[in-house]
Amino acid sequence: MDGIEPFFIADAVADFSLDHHKQALEYASNRCAVTKTKNLLLKDLYKLKKDSSEFTLQNLRQ
Repeated sequence: MDGIEPFFIADAVADFSLDHHKQALEYASNRCAVTKTKNLLLKDLYKLKKDSSEFTLQNLRQ
C-alpha cells in the first residue's frame, strides 16, 4: 500500500451503535488495519521506546 500502514484504535472511535462499532472493528482488522485498544497501543509504544526499536506497524503487530 505504498508505505501506508494504517492502525485503528478500538476505544478511540465512536459509532451509532455497539453492533456498528463491532462491525467496523472487524472490517478494519480483517482488511486494512491493525486494531488495538488505547492501552495496548500505549504499552507497545512504551516498550518500543524502552527498547529503542524502530516504530513500525510490523513492530506493533508483534
